[in-house]
Amino acid sequence: MSWEILALATAVLYGIEAVLTKHVMRKENYLIFSWIYHAVGAFIFFILFVNEFGLPSGFLPWIIAIAGGILWTLSSLAHFTSYKLTDVSLLSPLAKVNIFFVMLLSIIFLGETLTIQKLAGTALIFFGA
Repeated sequence: MSWEILALATAVLYGIEAVLTKHVMRKENYLIFSWIYHAVGAFIFFILFVNEFGLPSGFLPWIIAIAGGILWTLSSLAHFTSYKLTDVSLLSPLAKVNIFFVMLLSIIFLGETLTIQKLAGTALIFFGA
């Protein structure tokens, strides 16, 4: 399967997830919902982990995985809290500011090159063209 199909599937699934989450968050406590949401995800990843067992080798991958987990948790808490405070149709486009941070951080930390095509593509995605 191509990366383009997987990326498109991801976008569609995120869209469905955002609407369902907003629907539930109208009445539910964001901490309880967030815990259940992530517990289900952890269970699914555990099943995948058992089927394809392999632990990171070396110290750095563990540090990055732990730091990533902490950052993801903080991001998720902020995200779920924001569902309580605004409309999902406003939240989703605003949350896409992350594409600029990803582009900038990938240049700084991964040595990726900034091209006109990447910049234009990122701008088109962000501004909704």
